[in-house]
Amino acid sequence: MIQNDMLSELIRIGHIACDVELGNHSMKLFEHLSHAYPLKAFPHVGIGRIHFKKGNYNLASNHFEMAIDLGNNDRMLHLWHGLCEYKIGRYKKAYNILNKIDKSGCYDEDGVSKVAMSYLGNEKLSVFDK
Repeated sequence: MIQNDMLSELIRIGHIACDVELGNHSMKLFEHLSHAYPLKAFPHVGIGRIHFKKGNYNLASNHFEMAIDLGNNDRMLHLWHGLCEYKIGRYKKAYNILNKIDKSGCYDEDGVSKVAMSYLGNEKLSVFDK
């Protein structure tokens, strides 16, 4: 096992590599980490982000869902998952995911609630708001 501080740095490097268009290197890192830590959510978040950036929304959604099933309840993760479902065309599922995000405005420094609310107001999703 990797020490916690080293693991945190590897995860950070993987996300930075994804952000600066080094997705293949980032993918290899997160795939390795998913084998080393099969019951942890963080590799699936990384792999999902890479697929999302490449427009592979089905694969991204699958990894985001795995991360959620493994206990990651991050608001941004739910947003990415909902956006994948929207882009795939599974509007009811997208609505259900995005509607669970807290939209009270009490905590929205990251803008997640605003993005979720804007998609929920879209005509393809608003039909489910009854």
